[in-house]
Amino acid sequence: MIGVVQQLSALVFEATRLMLVQVLMNSQGYTLNPIQSLYYVSPACLLCLAIPFLVLEFPIMRSTDTWTLRPGVMVANAATAFCLNLAVFLLIGKTSALTMNIAGVIKDWMLIWMSMRMFTAPVTALNLLGYTVAFLGVCFYNYMKLNAAKAAKTGKGAPSSAGAAGTSKGDEEAARGAEDGAGDSEAESKAQ
Repeated sequence: MIGVVQQLSALVFEATRLMLVQVLMNSQGYTLNPIQSLYYVSPACLLCLAIPFLVLEFPIMRSTDTWTLRPGVMVANAATAFCLNLAVFLLIGKTSALTMNIAGVIKDWMLIWMSMRMFTAPVTALNLLGYTVAFLGVCFYNYMKLNAAKAAKTGKGAPSSAGAAGTSKGDEEAARGAEDGAGDSEAESKAQ
């Protein structure tokens, strides 16, 4: 039960973070590019991560000599994190936070598959059931977006705001992309 609560909490915090990033990038007529967004978000992230580091990890690091600081690994890790955050801000700026969450589910599937293939990590029937539910959720989301794009194309009216939660600039672009024969899932695969 503790694992379920931790996983659900992580999902809620990640969704909130992505939503706030989208608000930051597109609020009150200001449009920030990904580099500007990183400029404003990075110091806040440093402060939020410094507190648990100082309380939980730093005392352990001081009391043991079993860890080694490798500058090359730290620089490679920092460069990878920078590129990942830049890609996240770019994707959110071009689509929406909801699209980023869907792409995150696909990323999680790829990580699980690779851990099964490379490290022979065990996967239980309950795990497979969870992955299936997530897969069906992504399929349903894409089906609803495709129907909304088709409805917008044929002029039957835009979906109501109550029935199209998450409709944003990215959803409007997906509707325009459907006119050219390109759906949102194609845009997501190009973004990855």
